[in-house]
Amino acid sequence: MKILDNGIAIIPEDTHASRWVESVGRLDHDGMIESCYLPLCDPEKTTLDVGANIGTHTFRYAERSKKVVAYEPNSLCYDCLIHNVVKLGNVVCCNFGLGSRNFTGTIRYGQSGNIGSGFMEESPDGKVQIYSLDEIGVAEGERVGYIKVDIEGMEFDFLLGACQTIKEHKPRLVLAMQEWNFKMRRVTFDDIFRWLADNGYRYKPLYSGWRLTDSQYDLLAWPANEA
Repeated sequence: MKILDNGIAIIPEDTHASRWVESVGRLDHDGMIESCYLPLCDPEKTTLDVGANIGTHTFRYAERSKKVVAYEPNSLCYDCLIHNVVKLGNVVCCNFGLGSRNFTGTIRYGQSGNIGSGFMEESPDGKVQIYSLDEIGVAEGERVGYIKVDIEGMEFDFLLGACQTIKEHKPRLVLAMQEWNFKMRRVTFDDIFRWLADNGYRYKPLYSGWRLTDSQYDLLAWPANEA
């Protein structure tokens, strides 16, 4: 972990998120957070940041949400995440991942140098814990309004393990769609589309100009009965 002069914690060997944060001098290096992601937060409800990395979205979600629960199984990212949100009173950080069921695994890295591209492999000797959201649930009386999921190809697994929670809370969803990660797990974009339609959701690419057939984009999904 490296602490920048502005107090932000990054992973010095990371060639992606941490490098971008250091380059612009801001944790929210993504210029689209303000216009595309923050409007999805509900100030009266909880936001779930699934795959929080070092907190690039987490701390901004805290501004617009009653509470944020950030899930990050990668210990390198998690240490930075804790440092970057420690002063925020409405953020809870969890050092485990979310999937379709409970298991232990090991993180393998795909793109060289990209710490955020870790691929989860199930292993009985693994030190990384994965749970299903339906299994662990949310705090009693809590309402979930928005869930962002960016977990390197396990987005469909997350949905399978969160069916009851999503059915009960009907949150808005943003899912990272990356064709090569999905192929490694034998999942297709159509699997995501079918699940959303079967569970009463409409969907479209989050950014204008993106298409559902593109190989990589963020997918926005919302309850079909919501305007």
